[in-house]
Amino acid sequence: MLIEISFWQYHLFGKLHYLQQSQTKLKTTNHNLQENQKLLDLFFAQSLDGIFLMMLDEPVQWDDTVDKEKVLDYVFNHQRIARVNQAMLDQYGASEKQLLGLTPGDFFAHDLVQGKQIWRRFFDAGRLRCETFERKLNNTPMWIEGDYLCLYNTEGKIIGHFGIQRDISERKKREVERKKAQQKIEHLNQKLAIEVQKQTTALNQTNQKLQEEIIKYQQAQQQLRYDALHDHLTGLPNRNLLIDRLEHLIERNQNHPQQKFAVLCLDVDRFKVINDSLGHLLGDQLLIALVNRLQQCQRRGDTIARIGGDEFVILLEELTCINDAIRVSQKIQQELTLPFKLENHEIFISVSIGITFNSELYTQPIYLLRNADLAMYSAKNRGKARYEIFSPAMHNIAMKKLALENQLKRVISKKELVVYYQPIVALKNNLLVGFEALVRWQTSEQKLISPQDFIPLAENIGIIIDIDLWVLREACLQLRFWQEQGLINNPLSVAVNLSTKQFSQPDFIENIDNILAETGLEGQYLKLEITENVLIENAELTREIFKQLQQREIQICLDDFGTGYSSLSYLQNFPINKIKIDRSFISQMDDNDSNPAIVRAMMMIANELNIEVIAEGIETLTQLEFLHLLGCHYVQGYWFSPPQNREKIELWLESFSQNNLQNCNNWLLPSQENKSNVVA
Repeated sequence: MLIEISFWQYHLFGKLHYLQQSQTKLKTTNHNLQENQKLLDLFFAQSLDGIFLMMLDEPVQWDDTVDKEKVLDYVFNHQRIARVNQAMLDQYGASEKQLLGLTPGDFFAHDLVQGKQIWRRFFDAGRLRCETFERKLNNTPMWIEGDYLCLYNTEGKIIGHFGIQRDISERKKREVERKKAQQKIEHLNQKLAIEVQKQTTALNQTNQKLQEEIIKYQQAQQQLRYDALHDHLTGLPNRNLLIDRLEHLIERNQNHPQQKFAVLCLDVDRFKVINDSLGHLLGDQLLIALVNRLQQCQRRGDTIARIGGDEFVILLEELTCINDAIRVSQKIQQELTLPFKLENHEIFISVSIGITFNSELYTQPIYLLRNADLAMYSAKNRGKARYEIFSPAMHNIAMKKLALENQLKRVISKKELVVYYQPIVALKNNLLVGFEALVRWQTSEQKLISPQDFIPLAENIGIIIDIDLWVLREACLQLRFWQEQGLINNPLSVAVNLSTKQFSQPDFIENIDNILAETGLEGQYLKLEITENVLIENAELTREIFKQLQQREIQICLDDFGTGYSSLSYLQNFPINKIKIDRSFISQMDDNDSNPAIVRAMMMIANELNIEVIAEGIETLTQLEFLHLLGCHYVQGYWFSPPQNREKIELWLESFSQNNLQNCNNWLLPSQENKSNVVA
């Protein structure tokens, strides 16, 4: 049966069909969107590059109608990370919570100017690929390479941006390394090219070069012969040529004893001080100028040689008598009274001269030079700027000194050192306050050697470090023993002298701590006596050591006060607890009118600086009374007791107790009757 369909029915049918088709397309589109979203999520999650999405709180317009600087300020504070993938988190070493919400201002906090320049280019182009220097959240620097795309709304305003970036720090590092390697290769290639060119040129000129080399070789041989016999700085004969000439003279003297000659050994006094203060270059100029002066004093036929840094030898031939050599020495000393003017410096120098004369006993040059050298050192020891003529006694002294040095190297292992103690008394109440520990050397032959004879030797050969520590340990141990035995009632201290070299030892404070720990003595009972040289040689290091000693309650006493040249300045710059007036000022107070004034001035300075004073070398009642009137705090000397060994000091403590001291006449000073007991 045919059914007639009206026009509107047909039209409605068409609409329904279209709707069905649209729904089908919508479902397809939704499906595709979901699939795309899955793919996007998968890409977001699996990408090895960091991916992020940043969205603005409000869209912004970016064209010439707006103030772009203000827009950038807004973007840097109101564009926030909305989404990041795991790779992005790994790049920055952060969690998602730490990155979400961060703004461009956070990432470019280290350089906002650079960040805004990059962002301006980005917004102008709408997309950007760039490399930037950024930092991880732990402040580790890194290089980032990224591709960035602006996101716009339908009105053309920027709503955010999308970015993909990767950490290229390793690549940058490799690029730098590669660039360095390339530069090195290019440098080597240049050197190789130059070397090849040199070799090519050398080959082309072989015949000519060979002849030139032969000539140079001959000249070099002549120069070598000259250099082997002459000093390179002054051009003078050196030791080799000097010995050769001495050998000829000795040989000639064997056949002609009447022909006399002499050897003068000269050494510049205090040359090291000049060299260190003005520099080696000026020191060399001074030596050259000195040679010119010496040559003015040179007689015809004499030889001047340089055999060391500032040591010269003059070989005087054809002498008629000993006075000829003396006159030459005096002429040299006279010439050196005039200053040397070098580079705006006026320098005064002197030399010490040793003289030795030939005799049939001299068969080798070395003996002549040795004896002239001994005479020169004798001149130095006797005040410098003078001459001395060699005598056999000088050689005997040198041999004894050498033997003493050899014995001294084994003095600790052979247990030949002995500590002597000298009491220190407080003048205010006449109470014993402590002792100074003084080392003595008692040889295996029971010979007692004074410190002034062996301490300088110990300094020279380096054993003074071990001697100081041995004395320090013995003194601390002894004082602790007296404390435990009850031989001393009030708190007494022991003062130990230390060498300048001790303060340059890296383990000095550690050694002090170890000795106090081993002996059980507290730091407050230990005093260290030093000389001014300790403060001069390394002021900063010494100041730090003093600080550590103060922390241990160990006091510092400046010994030999008044004998140096800059003691007063150091009293202000270093934490000195006590100064010790040198015995040379005390011993001459009775005979020298100026010494009491000097001592009085020292006391005034110490009182102004709140530093206590110890006077050493007290031997008379007059000295003691004068020091008491000045308000001197402490005294020591033979008036009370000489330095004595442990056994005698213990007897002294027992026979001359604290009560005895307080009951003495003459405002608590020992009477003449008791003095024999004190110094026994």
